[in-house]
Amino acid sequence: MRAQEELTRAARVVGLRGVDLPSLEDVERRRLQLWAVSTVVIVSLSGTLAVLLFWPVEPDWLPPVALRAGIVAVSVAFCGYAVEKEVHLRRLTRLLVDERLLTVALRNRLAEMDAILEAGRALNSARELDQVLDTVLRSALELLPSASASVMLRDGGRLEVVAAAPDASIVGTVVGSDAGIAGSVAERGEPLLLDGPADPGRFPGLRRDRREASSALSVPLRDGDEVIGVLNVSAREGGRRLTEFDLRAVALFAEHAAAAVAKARLVADAREQAERMRHQAHHDALTGLANRSSFVATVDHALARLDDRAASVLLFVDLDGFKEVNDTHGHSTGDVVLAVVADRIRSVLRDGDVAARLGGDEFGVLLEGVAGPADGEDVAARLVDVLGEPVATDITTIRIGASVGIAVLGEHGTTFDELLHHADLALYAAKRDGANGIQVYAPALEHGLLDPRGAQASLRRALRDGELRLHYQPVIDIEHGTVVGVEALLRWQRPDGEIETAERFLRAATRTSAIVPVGRWALDRACADLVDLRRRTGDRAPAWVSVNVSARHVAQPGFVDDVRRALDRSGLAPRQLVLEVTEGQAADVERCQQALASLRAEGVRTALDDFGTGYSSLSHLLDLPVDVVKIDRRFVAQLHREPRQAALLNGVTALARDLGLEVIAEGIELDAQLRLVQLAGCALAQGYLFVRPLPLDELVDVIRERDTDHHLELGPGRPTAVVCDDDATARHVVAALLEDAGYEVLATVGTAPELVDVARVTQPTVAIVDVSLPGTSGIEALPDLAAAAPDTVVVMFSAFDAVREAAASGGAHGFVDKSTPQRLLEVLAQVRAAAGA
Repeated sequence: MRAQEELTRAARVVGLRGVDLPSLEDVERRRLQLWAVSTVVIVSLSGTLAVLLFWPVEPDWLPPVALRAGIVAVSVAFCGYAVEKEVHLRRLTRLLVDERLLTVALRNRLAEMDAILEAGRALNSARELDQVLDTVLRSALELLPSASASVMLRDGGRLEVVAAAPDASIVGTVVGSDAGIAGSVAERGEPLLLDGPADPGRFPGLRRDRREASSALSVPLRDGDEVIGVLNVSAREGGRRLTEFDLRAVALFAEHAAAAVAKARLVADAREQAERMRHQAHHDALTGLANRSSFVATVDHALARLDDRAASVLLFVDLDGFKEVNDTHGHSTGDVVLAVVADRIRSVLRDGDVAARLGGDEFGVLLEGVAGPADGEDVAARLVDVLGEPVATDITTIRIGASVGIAVLGEHGTTFDELLHHADLALYAAKRDGANGIQVYAPALEHGLLDPRGAQASLRRALRDGELRLHYQPVIDIEHGTVVGVEALLRWQRPDGEIETAERFLRAATRTSAIVPVGRWALDRACADLVDLRRRTGDRAPAWVSVNVSARHVAQPGFVDDVRRALDRSGLAPRQLVLEVTEGQAADVERCQQALASLRAEGVRTALDDFGTGYSSLSHLLDLPVDVVKIDRRFVAQLHREPRQAALLNGVTALARDLGLEVIAEGIELDAQLRLVQLAGCALAQGYLFVRPLPLDELVDVIRERDTDHHLELGPGRPTAVVCDDDATARHVVAALLEDAGYEVLATVGTAPELVDVARVTQPTVAIVDVSLPGTSGIEALPDLAAAAPDTVVVMFSAFDAVREAAASGGAHGFVDKSTPQRLLEVLAQVRAAAGA
């Protein structure tokens, strides 16, 4: 406003009274008028003066001298007037020029702000990271047209070019997060304008082409207090130089860009997490195959689109001899075998065929678009062949086999349950004919001994003849080493004396009403046995017994009465009974919830068994009246080998504690697993490390003899070891030597990163490390190993004695030449003695 008033006053001074805000054109017109009049007046006066000088005229009333003097004075006065007006005109011109420049500058700033706001709107509408990066580049080049731009994002200790324009060839270029101009900006978090050659001393790691004279700027992309990347803009050759105004404009735009990039990353992370959850919901965690619920949906879909042009076949695959693998080598080795089996099944199938793990050592395969059962038998034969090949583990070589039952969709059933029932009958018929059998379903198989109907009759006979047994596995208070409870496990003692576990004979029975009388018997027997056990063991007696109940039994109208009757007959208090419902059986929550809630109100507790193996574990914790969570043994088996499993256990334990639930870790077989579950916060555990399932009389002896003052400490117990060598034979030899010497070999791995991860989780007593490893050598891994497990004694193992000094300088405690592996135990004894172990 003040500038406008000054312009108006200046216009009036020069005679522009009819114009409020003059333009430069008005001023120039006024100037021309002034100098035209001035020229006429000056010429006229000069002519008059000349006439008076050369042709004297002497009027009577005025002397000649006075006349000449008057003309000269008028001329001088008019010249002064013209000069004064010119001065005012020039001042007015300067004011107008300054005003126009200011207007242009404001217009440019407004244009920049408009471009930034428009870019912000475009960024807000972009969701995918690629779209955001493209918008960032396009908007930056709209702000500074004669330039090139790139976006670098931070990934740990490096910066990577993820987008660039117009030169996209630099995408993928990686530099250190503190190297060069961009690294300096990322490290300091301050924008930088470079006008001239860059100083390598100021920017270490500078590319050679950046040391030449250039005009460029770099601004950090900030997400809160964190610098997530850098936006770089460079003036092209022949373009205008970049200025501080440009730096401020780009820095302002970078705030919008950083927010959009951060949001796009969150969206991408959420999508990735959702995809992982979707995958986990439909796939088996151990094998990566489809899980049971996903397979059921796939088969139902195949049934819905059957036609006469092609057939679809269901294969039911069961491993032969797998139980012995678990019993002899432990569940961790069994899991390795199952993973290998899954890979081999995949190798046989075509694209489009679907394989699933249905539970335990059972697998399902769906073949669509085949000619008929004969094609299914061909695939089954290839499966039997490939699954019969030996499986090499780190410790030993295992031989198993497989039998296959086959059912044709539509012909042998129109629902999944019907198809699986008939494939199951065919499978048992194949097993009766010997291992590695293949059988297509036929109605005549309905009369087999181990089909569901046969199982029903056999179990009723077993109940009548007293062939069913309960064995008990103690649940241990880890801190005090005492038995706090027992789990009742069903066994079938055949007339020939062979004792069979429940997994085999109950698989068919759970699909019939045969399981209900078996469940009643188990409840009665377990309650009575706990009363007897408490009487015989006194103050060392377990406080409760847990009994597995099937969903079919729980859904029966008389289930609550069955439980009450078992408690009344035995005299057991309701709080001393825990009902275990497996996660897979609890899928029909509505049918279980009412019965379990009613019993819970009376004091009976509920445990969710095999937690983590189904697709809706978390919802079960909220929907079912659960008091106890039992961590599935498959998680526990991999704790000391797979750091992610330990993290999962920590999360599950913390969640259960927050919900007020007890946590029991199943399947503890190793000291390392025990230490890890205790560190995760599990107070209770059970497994072969403590005691195997026992008949009641033997359990009484174990409890009486158990030292109640014994505490399970986190100390080493048996010394533990981890072996790292890319040679499988060497790993086997070293592991055998260590086990013979009393070491517990926690893991054998083939790379340095695996070694560091396992050591960080297990904190082994010793680590035997090969020098020559793929990628990172054993010596290079020593600092990371020392940071991960500072108390671990490290012995290097190499065929080259020349690296002995390098190993010692790197932090190894000892060295063994591979040509004399028998010296390993001697060296271990020496270095452990020196370390005070």
